[in-house]
Amino acid sequence: MKTLESFSKEAPKERVTASKKPPPSPHDGFVLQAVEMKGFMRYLERTSPPITFPGKFTAVTGPTGAGKTTILDAITFALYKRSTRTDIRGIRISEICRNGGYVTLIFHQGGSVYEVKRGFSSTGSPYLELRRDGKNIRGTIPELEAVIEDIIGLDYDGFRNSTFVRQEEMKQLGADRPSERLEVFQKLFRLETFEKAADIAKERLDAVRAEMQAAEGELLVLREQLSQLSRLREEVESWEGRVVRYGGAHEVAESQLSSRQEELKELEKGHEAQIEAKTTLEALRSSREDLEQRLQDKREVLRRLPELKERAEKLSKEVRELEGLGEETQDLMARQQRVALLRKELESVEDRMRDAEASFKALVASMERKIQGEETRLAGLSTDIGVEEAFQVLKQEGSLEERVTRIRKELRWLSHKVDLVEMLRKEQGETQKALTATKKKVRGINRDTFLYSEIGDRIATMRRELDERREEWEGKREELGRKRQELRGTIEKAGYGPEEKKRLSALREALERLREKMKPLQRAREELQRLEDLEDLIGEMETQRSEILDRMREASQLLSKAEKSEEAYEKARKDVELLRERRDEATKTLYEAEASLKAAQQQLHDLQQLETRLKDAESRLKEHRAVAEVHAILREGVFHKKGVVMYAINRLLPELEIETSKNLNDLTNGRLQRVKLETHEETRGYGIRILVEGVDKEWHDVGVFSGGERTQINAALRFAIAKELASMPQVGRTYGRMKTLFIDEGDLGSLDTESSRELFVSTLFKMGESFEKVILITHLAEVAEKFPGRIRVTMTATGESKAEVLA
Repeated sequence: MKTLESFSKEAPKERVTASKKPPPSPHDGFVLQAVEMKGFMRYLERTSPPITFPGKFTAVTGPTGAGKTTILDAITFALYKRSTRTDIRGIRISEICRNGGYVTLIFHQGGSVYEVKRGFSSTGSPYLELRRDGKNIRGTIPELEAVIEDIIGLDYDGFRNSTFVRQEEMKQLGADRPSERLEVFQKLFRLETFEKAADIAKERLDAVRAEMQAAEGELLVLREQLSQLSRLREEVESWEGRVVRYGGAHEVAESQLSSRQEELKELEKGHEAQIEAKTTLEALRSSREDLEQRLQDKREVLRRLPELKERAEKLSKEVRELEGLGEETQDLMARQQRVALLRKELESVEDRMRDAEASFKALVASMERKIQGEETRLAGLSTDIGVEEAFQVLKQEGSLEERVTRIRKELRWLSHKVDLVEMLRKEQGETQKALTATKKKVRGINRDTFLYSEIGDRIATMRRELDERREEWEGKREELGRKRQELRGTIEKAGYGPEEKKRLSALREALERLREKMKPLQRAREELQRLEDLEDLIGEMETQRSEILDRMREASQLLSKAEKSEEAYEKARKDVELLRERRDEATKTLYEAEASLKAAQQQLHDLQQLETRLKDAESRLKEHRAVAEVHAILREGVFHKKGVVMYAINRLLPELEIETSKNLNDLTNGRLQRVKLETHEETRGYGIRILVEGVDKEWHDVGVFSGGERTQINAALRFAIAKELASMPQVGRTYGRMKTLFIDEGDLGSLDTESSRELFVSTLFKMGESFEKVILITHLAEVAEKFPGRIRVTMTATGESKAEVLA
């Protein structure tokens, strides 16, 4: 069995061999080789070895819900970061693949081996890796996704429709409403594109019509504005004359103001000197008064110097012993604080042990009471049948009733054939006997059935939780015990006992007494230092006082000279203010006139340009009308359901009729041989009618056949569609030849005979003529045993999926 590493090692050899062959055909398609998962949906552990598909025909089997369809999800996740199913559409992709999880996919395409790995890192960051023939292809995630789509040749929808045959599609093909069948055809063959095109044409038609309406409105506005040209020309001439008059008045006011400002500038020198002299004199007077007061205070303080020296010397002698006790006190205090913290931590650990033990005992008692109560409820139920067994019995009952109904119909149709009637009556008796036995089991199902399964699951869950809590408590108790022993040992080694405590108390009392004496000594020393510098400071202050008196005399002389020109300065200043107001008023009037002239000139210029805009608007309106006519034809004629959609369907149906009839003949062993597919118009649209020639040689709608027969008809048609899709040429991202086909379940459970299932499998093997690999997903072990390649999927007791390649 090959692993992912072996595929990577073989890739270069395959590449060398391929290089000697002719270039691969453009019709080569996607061929799946291997899948590896980890942390993806229910595949928590890495699938080791990887899931491989070595042969042409492989069956994936396992119970319902075990994780078979997850393999399809893994394929589309790796290629397109999408799921294959609709039932999980509301779930984010990060919830499908966990942090640290990934999917690796290996496949052949066009003569090369490709390996795609997509997942999330342990921190939740997405990544995507791509290799071709063992060599890395570099690029960002969006770039690599575009490369993958180019390699496959299909987008997500095209790949899913061409590669997967899903059970719900087969049921929809046999739906009662022909319109629903048409929707399935449109989805599989991507014909909904034409409906989207019709919607786009409608949107563009509405947009063009809106633009036409806007253009017509613009034309009306432009024509109205052009009628204002003559009035604007007269207005411009009027404002030009005003600007000339206001400009002359402004020049006269500006000249008068300039002349008087020159005179004021000369007078300002004397005014500034007067202000400066007055300010200087006031400042000097204030400085002199302040300095004299400070001199008087300093001389008063200087008389206390001898007394202060004597007091400082006396205090200094008393506090000399303070220095020797500080270090010892600090050491004892540090040890005291450490021991206090350790004891507090020890008390916390012991409290946590007591609280945890009490909580654990209360939890155990509560959970044991709950388990006992659930067991009592379970014993008192009126049934011993669980949900899964009940569903199986009910499903078997429905299948048997459907078989009885089918036999009755065939007895009416074939009443003239004695040998067939006898065989059918024998089968009817056996089926009726099995139905009676099944109904007896059904009567044992009641409303307690769901309770029986639910209560059993709850009891198992509570017992598991109780074991986990007990194991958690044992570990916590052991951890806290170790912590308590460590703290006790550390406290003993800290070196702080009764003797150290007594010594620390004595030291603190001695230090407190000495500190009280230290405060007045410090104050005395500081004051003594200030007084020793005071004599020099008094001499400097007396020198400053003499300088201030000299400057005050000079300032008084300057002030007397400056006051003589102050009256002329005040008169000139008032004249300048009046002239400035006149000049500003003239400036404002001139600016307003110039702005009005400019606005009128701009309006005139804009209106003169409107003639060109008018011609452009008329041209655009003509173009919009032509575009609207084209979109109207596309919407109402080409992309209508009566148009290209139904044309494409009618071209497909003849080939599908032939292939479906062949498939149905194989599936029913010749009992049903002919199928007719035709389109028809319904009350609210179109649909596809499926008619089948019955054993009475009459045409019947697919809806009148039994469940098993309908499954065979649906399968015959869906296999024909798959073959058609596989043979269609590459068309953009819509169609492309795929060489791997997955059948998900296939509704085999409705086939009520072993022979019907064998014919179904035989028809699948014939699909190998069109596909390199045919893979069936089924929960029926007897069907899976008929395939040469088999993969078994199981689920563990913890809900984890496991896959094993059997053959």
